[in-house]
Amino acid sequence: MTADQSWDLHEVRQEAAEAAASAHEAYQHASDAHDRCDDLQDELNEFGDLAIELDAWAEQITKQVENLAERLAELDPLAAEAARSSSTASSRTPAATSTNTCSSSTPAHPSETGR
Repeated sequence: MTADQSWDLHEVRQEAAEAAASAHEAYQHASDAHDRCDDLQDELNEFGDLAIELDAWAEQITKQVENLAERLAELDPLAAEAARSSSTASSRTPAATSTNTCSSSTPAHPSETGR
């Protein structure tokens, strides 16, 4: 083998080693990206599970609000009737008068009478 051929072989081996190192680095990046993709898929699945759970909660809350609205609709006529009855009853009842709790019939304190 001549010196030129030896040198060419050395360069080819060096380029092959650099290509192998680059390929290994690319493989590592691809592997890391794949792992990250798996992690993101797991997170997405968790968010999907949470979304399903939140949707179920929203449905329960909606049903409870609908039930409360129905009850309120049932109570509204009763409340209106109670208000009419209350206003009718209060118009028949004489108004309360205020009383003076410090009337003159209250005995004076001994210091006020000089005793």
